[in-house]
Amino acid sequence: MKNLQELPKLKDSMSYLYVEHAIIEQNDAAIIAIQKNGRTPIPIAAMTCLLLASENP
Repeated sequence: MKNLQELPKLKDSMSYLYVEHAIIEQNDAAIIAIQKNGRTPIPIAAMTCLLLASENP
C-alpha cells in the first residue's frame, strides 16, 4: 500500500480556472491559453485537473 502522505496536497493547487474561447497549447512547464488579447501561460504544477470542451454542434 502506498503512503498517502506522499501525494500532493490539493491546498497547494488552484481551486479553479475558467478560460472561455481559447486555443490551448502545451509547453514544457505550462499550458498556454491563446485568446484574442494575447497568450497566458498557466503553470501545470499548480493544476489538479484540466477539463476541455468543444463547441462543435
